[in-house]
Amino acid sequence: MRPIALPCSLLILCTLPACGDPAATRGSGGEVTDSAGVLIVTSPATDAVYARIAQAPALSIGEIEGPEALLFSRIETVRRDADGNVIVADGASDEIRIFDPDGNHLRTSGGVGEGPGEFGALLGAWPSEDAEIVAYDMRRERITRFDPMGQVAGTAALAAPEGFGFLIALGLWGSRSLLLKFEVLPPGLPEEPSRSVVSLLRYGFDGALIDTVAHLQGPATTSVTRSRGGARMVEMLPVPFSPGPAAIASSRGLAFTRGEAYEVRFLDPAGTLGRIARLAESPPAWTDEDLAAYAQGTTSAELDEAGLRELVESFEDLPLPPTLPGYVELMYADTGELWARRYRVPGASMVRWDVFGTDGHYLGHVEIPARFTVQEASRGQLLGVARDDLDIERVQARDLILR
Repeated sequence: MRPIALPCSLLILCTLPACGDPAATRGSGGEVTDSAGVLIVTSPATDAVYARIAQAPALSIGEIEGPEALLFSRIETVRRDADGNVIVADGASDEIRIFDPDGNHLRTSGGVGEGPGEFGALLGAWPSEDAEIVAYDMRRERITRFDPMGQVAGTAALAAPEGFGFLIALGLWGSRSLLLKFEVLPPGLPEEPSRSVVSLLRYGFDGALIDTVAHLQGPATTSVTRSRGGARMVEMLPVPFSPGPAAIASSRGLAFTRGEAYEVRFLDPAGTLGRIARLAESPPAWTDEDLAAYAQGTTSAELDEAGLRELVESFEDLPLPPTLPGYVELMYADTGELWARRYRVPGASMVRWDVFGTDGHYLGHVEIPARFTVQEASRGQLLGVARDDLDIERVQARDLILR
């Protein structure tokens, strides 16, 4: 494996010494400013509820049978544009489908292919401030821009970093750039757990790398021997409950978490760390039931008791972290609040999102049904993907009822 080539402007944030500076000075409301001028906001752990979600959707798009535009499979992203139109990137068809605010289909762009406006692996589509739709093809590592009429406005192949890894788009950063992560896995089949390296990268719409914002440690992986159909196989699997980073960007800058705690770090548009928001709470220790649920979640087949026990025992031999991960996903609301999703044990029926104000103070949490995957908080609603008992996908908007 070749090393990753990085720009000189690399900002190493995972080892920033000022984050725990004993010379820090305490302000009001749990705020601490360290010697490097970084504002650290530590909020007490409470059961405060920020909002609850309406059970009935205010908008639902999708059918079990019907027109092709209403049949979804593997939805990658759902976003609203400035006019309230809903933009859906469907990964199975590699199509971008546009619906008006009432859910009526307006047009479809994209599709499977190699030409301009076509995709090999559509990973997402986002409305830009210029009224365009910016889409990312992971297989070809290519950005495609569509104008308001759905015509191709431009394409650009990314200047990929060196090394074996995948460039995954996380969303737009401001008006003319895209945030991506590049994860390099440990080589071979490591006998000891090894953590990947995740780089957060900022690309322009012309495909040029603007900056490498951070190097962060990814989840740990290791080789595990498993039995399948009477045969024994060696596979490389993530270490259970191993934390990994998550990031999100907006016109306000970038927020990221290392995934080990209930903590979020905020960078301004220039890439300078200006604030850290923390909860005075640690993720809980995992239980035997958590590990069994994790093991079952690693396979699509329903394991019998003996098979599940064998898999759990193979995990128990690993140096597992003492607790569950912290935050695993971040999202900016259109009003500037930062939403942070806590780790959910496979099989749990609810997902918890913590909400931080624009000043970094904790505002409370929202409990979301696990079958509703939140993609956007905007216009007083949560926009996302709902799955029924048959795993049929629908795009839904549900009202937020503030407490």
